[in-house]
Amino acid sequence: MRKPTVSVLVPAYNEAAVIARSLAPLAEACEAGRIELIVIANGCWDETAQAARSICPAAAVIETDFASKTNALNLGAERAIGRAIICLDADLSLPEASLMRLAAPILEGRADVACGRMEPDLAAATPLVRAFYRGWQLNPYFDGGKFGGVFALSNQITRGLFPLPEVVADDEYIARSTAFRRRAYVPEAGFAVAVPTTLRALFRIRRRSRRGTDALRLGGVCGAATEPQGRFGTAALRAACRPARWFDFAVYGAVMAAVAISLKLAPAVPNGAWERDETSRLPTA
Repeated sequence: MRKPTVSVLVPAYNEAAVIARSLAPLAEACEAGRIELIVIANGCWDETAQAARSICPAAAVIETDFASKTNALNLGAERAIGRAIICLDADLSLPEASLMRLAAPILEGRADVACGRMEPDLAAATPLVRAFYRGWQLNPYFDGGKFGGVFALSNQITRGLFPLPEVVADDEYIARSTAFRRRAYVPEAGFAVAVPTTLRALFRIRRRSRRGTDALRLGGVCGAATEPQGRFGTAALRAACRPARWFDFAVYGAVMAAVAISLKLAPAVPNGAWERDETSRLPTA
């Protein structure tokens, strides 16, 4: 059998209820040897590893007691043999066709890094959460694709960048560390994201994201900025030209302001708690 040119790393922490989202669409490609699928169950006390083996028996499943996404990615990268390495969060859904489109710029030698188009699944979200995401997507950050959840790296870049340090904002660390490499935005590579369903859950997940980004900046982990300067102002101008988005942008701005104020008042995570959204992790049918 021909060696697969694409390796997919799926770090998973207690994702038994939802890991089918990421594995089921890729199981056939893995069984046929078109891709290498590596699941890293890290620090799990549920049946994540067993679920992964059941959904895709051909996948390589690595188990470690250390609950760390970056360590999980490091373990997966050590094993990966593909010329394109795709990092895929266990709760996301990426069809094989989108995955191969994402890998194409790397396999063809046109890019070192590639990202796709995020499609928020708002079906179960409350009206205010839906408004937030509509306002959020006015941000110029998305003009070049969403670097997070799913992205592709060349094998060469991966070998130079890994092992990753122990950081919370792993996606942002990789984005900043590869900011000056050849990057491709592949809008045809869409991936579905189940968003927080409640405003409280949304606030917690945005606060965790901001904490992670601030830790990179304050710790000097990497200095290359990936976000456009004045992005909030650009989003505001875009909203101003679209009256139908005024309310959405107001909700987005209010949530982000509340997050900023919260971090000023309590910059540290209480008791080291991991702020993860559980509302989007309801068992899959």
